[in-house]
Amino acid sequence: MENTNATPAAVPANALVTTPKHDPQTYIDLADSTYLSAMREGRYADIVSGMVNLGDYSLRNQMLIQKQRPDATRVNNMNGWNYRKRHISRGSQSIKILAPVFDKTITTDAQGNIVEKTSNFVTGYDVNSVFDISQTEGEALKEWITDKTISEHPALVEAALRDTLKYYTFAEGQIDTDGQLDTRTRTITTKSGLDEKSKMAALIRQIAAALVVGRNRERFQGLRAEQLPNITAIEISAAASVVARKFGLEGGSLAEPDITKMTDDEINKFANNIGIARSISQIMISGVETALSKQAAEKKIEAARAAEAAAPADTVTTTTTTTKSKTTTTTKSSGKAQAEMGG
Repeated sequence: MENTNATPAAVPANALVTTPKHDPQTYIDLADSTYLSAMREGRYADIVSGMVNLGDYSLRNQMLIQKQRPDATRVNNMNGWNYRKRHISRGSQSIKILAPVFDKTITTDAQGNIVEKTSNFVTGYDVNSVFDISQTEGEALKEWITDKTISEHPALVEAALRDTLKYYTFAEGQIDTDGQLDTRTRTITTKSGLDEKSKMAALIRQIAAALVVGRNRERFQGLRAEQLPNITAIEISAAASVVARKFGLEGGSLAEPDITKMTDDEINKFANNIGIARSISQIMISGVETALSKQAAEKKIEAARAAEAAAPADTVTTTTTTTKSKTTTTTKSSGKAQAEMGG
């Protein structure tokens, strides 16, 4: 019988120890070192700028993307590009990023069925491959938000931004600044008489401020006010800058941390504060994208209904079927026939 308690054979001292070709820890270290170097080199503004187009990826993955392909602007995996009717160009070198692996528990319900539940607890990482849009070919990509979105859909954008902030009242008034936030009364006021872009920029900043201040930080591991007094202003500034620039607006003056007074450990913790700004900016951006997508879908349905209603009522198709016993003639409206054919 095999002895399962046997001591493993010793590894020779001169043996070559290798790691998998795409070891997750290698990419974690690369991402963290890239971030620390960027901060030490005074490129915090570049990190914030990168979130305008890559903000739907974590900060670590943004660092990996920018390290491997500095000119990347829109990134997705192969399936994601195929879904958008684009394919990867031959010979393209993939960009390696990290994909979190979440804790799973498997139980059985009262009927004995296996139930698998995934929690928010990350147990590790896998390495995935993605590609920049410049490495793909195919149909033109639909961009929901452009620098024309505000001028073309001002009311929709404003409503969508407001919807990202629950339980707040919005008003206009004669105030000294373009925008004002009152967390006590949960009111955001924009200055009366502002042009559309100035009003939107003010609204974006005040909503970002409300979301930052109202963030639940019970388990937050980043820097706090006692460690960096202006940390709230820094987070608000970054989040508002990302959203504003996504719409082609001026991002405003960016509040930055004083790196010269921070240790490496503090800079690493500050990554979590950048994560707050990234998360909030994405909540606001995705809210507008969802509203634009919904509006486009509704317009498509309305157009189809209008076309159906405009079709001549007396247009018919006649089908004659001859059998040994009888001849049957069936008449259908053209709209009904097309519907049955899946048109």
